[in-house]
Amino acid sequence: MKMQNMFRPMFMMGVILVALVVFSYLLIPTWRSSLPHLALLVILGLMGITAAIYDTRRLIQDIKDSNRKQG
Repeated sequence: MKMQNMFRPMFMMGVILVALVVFSYLLIPTWRSSLPHLALLVILGLMGITAAIYDTRRLIQDIKDSNRKQG
């Protein structure tokens, strides 16, 4: 039986990226008033959320496939 890899680099990258966006927004006040900086934070936040959701869906699919093979 093959053990599934539970380490998900895209999920971790997404979580770290979202955390960096939140901390950047909160700790750098000039980024709140600048439209290009706000747009950059929104784009990076969406990329992080997308990466986390993508890898979570892959993990769920891997678990379902693993359960089908065992059953």
